Amino acid sequence: MNPKRLLGAAGTIGASLIFASVLGFALLAIMARWLGPDLNGRFLTLWGAVMAFGSILSVIEQEAVRQVTHAHLKGQKAPGSLVQLAVTAFGFSLLGLAVLLCLPNGREIFASSLLVIGVSFLAVSGFTAQYTVRAIALGKDSPRRYALVILVEALSRLVLAAVLAAGGAVPTLLLSALVIAVGSFGWLPVARFAAANLDWRTGRISWAKTARLVLILGAANGLSAAVLTGYPALVTLVTGASEGLGSFFGAVTLTRIPLVLLAPVQAMAVPVATRFVSAGDIAGISRVQRGILGGLFLTMLAGALATYLTGEFFYHLFLGSEYSVSALELVALIIATVVIAGCLLQAAVLVALEEYLSVVTAWGIAVAAAVACLALVPGDAQTRALYGFAACSFAACGAATLLLNRATRKHGRAATSIR
Repeated sequence: MNPKRLLGAAGTIGASLIFASVLGFALLAIMARWLGPDLNGRFLTLWGAVMAFGSILSVIEQEAVRQVTHAHLKGQKAPGSLVQLAVTAFGFSLLGLAVLLCLPNGREIFASSLLVIGVSFLAVSGFTAQYTVRAIALGKDSPRRYALVILVEALSRLVLAAVLAAGGAVPTLLLSALVIAVGSFGWLPVARFAAANLDWRTGRISWAKTARLVLILGAANGLSAAVLTGYPALVTLVTGASEGLGSFFGAVTLTRIPLVLLAPVQAMAVPVATRFVSAGDIAGISRVQRGILGGLFLTMLAGALATYLTGEFFYHLFLGSEYSVSALELVALIIATVVIAGCLLQAAVLVALEEYLSVVTAWGIAVAAAVACLALVPGDAQTRALYGFAACSFAACGAATLLLNRATRKHGRAATSIR
């Protein structure tokens, strides 16, 4: 892909991600007002749990993009190993759901409702196909179709939420779960294209290798989700309740906006880094890392200043007057969110280098830091949650930086020895 086309693809995907994220924030604003603080806290906890399983399933997209990109460069269709990835990832996600339901505080996330659990299962099923389709679109150099899936996902959720709220429906966690689930079928308009570009009879790998790959990457994604979209669920699991945390969970959601701004870079990181690896340009990986860290620092400074000056205004505009956090808490959350974005971007490069255990290690360190703060730091649940979010962010980014430096040196030595 030439630089001009690469920039065009990044622009298309970036615009769709930003617009979809705006729709997503509008959705959460509608839900916050429709549900009220306490029920919204439960909704954000359920949202975090379902999106965490979606993140486990996104292993399909991360690895499949790499495989499809390699196949596309050879003029081939997407290989059958994608189907193996999807089936295996779906199986592991169901196993994870079963484990979550067996934990002491796990059923609290689903309000001990079989219907809510069933709808959550439906959402997980939809995500399986969604990430497969998105991977084929991105790997086959079709950014417009990739963007379409993203937009349909966000728009379908917003429309259903607006209909429920405007129609005067009685707010329940079950209806909230339906709002989550409908978006996981945003792949349907692109299903025919994906099927036409998938040759499921060729390119298969052993199921044992697929299981190992999914287990490693799924663990990495599950751990990362625990401190990102799933952080409210992690707080609930460790502290035992989500009541009274609606304001904090809302603030965590709002301060994820910097991740939206960096999403175009993250979406393109794997195929770009994969091309550097294929060309033997290991120095290009180092340039990517320096760009990530430089952009991270500038974004952190700008985000902290903007949040201190306008954060409370936009917080109340977004959630309403029933919710309340301080300006300094918002600044701390925005800094932590931008820092953790550095881990997300560097983890994508590690995936391109096939350094899967390094990705697991970085996110494992982040989760350990969060759990330690939630369990050991004195104070109320909100104070512990704030310290946990900050600790996991800096731990994740620091670990990813060190691990990517090590991986780059290792691949550089290997390339030198080959020459």
